[in-house]
Amino acid sequence: MSRVRAFLAGAIVVAAVAMLTGTGTYSAFFSRTSNDGNGSGTGNEITGGTVDLSDNDAGNAMFTIANMRPSDPPVSSCITVTYNGTLDSSVGLYGSVSGGLAPYLNVVVLAGDSGGAFGDCSSFSNAVGLWSGTLDQFPTSFGGIVDPIGAWTTGTSHSYRFIFSLQNTPAAQGLNATVTFTWEARNQ
Repeated sequence: MSRVRAFLAGAIVVAAVAMLTGTGTYSAFFSRTSNDGNGSGTGNEITGGTVDLSDNDAGNAMFTIANMRPSDPPVSSCITVTYNGTLDSSVGLYGSVSGGLAPYLNVVVLAGDSGGAFGDCSSFSNAVGLWSGTLDQFPTSFGGIVDPIGAWTTGTSHSYRFIFSLQNTPAAQGLNATVTFTWEARNQ
């Protein structure tokens, strides 16, 4: 039995030496790389762009006209629309119209420049005709009136002048009309 003991003792010594020197063991060498925000550990970030319009009306209507007569001079009001989005967009104008007076109201819409306050058209300049017709014919969806400046970018402002006049017809007596004008920006 001493031969078996000697053999086992020798095998234990060889196994111990192999473990201490790493012979026959699993290699633990490795290497990694990652893209984590230039080593800051913040990771990659993705944000969506924005499409955002505002105007200078402070919640007020452009027109409140009572007892309009065909002989009254045309009534004007101006508004400035500003694009605050981060994505280039097309801007269109349309409206929601109701009331029996709409077929008898002539409307002209001009685009241009204005440094005036909401409603003030005294500094309106560089006018480009966008639309004219009766209020009942006013476009009711995006694409009916497209702003001629093309793509709007962050900080773009454009002013609009609306001119209303009443047709000379007895059929317009006692009628009324309402309209909500809507500007819409769409990313291209």
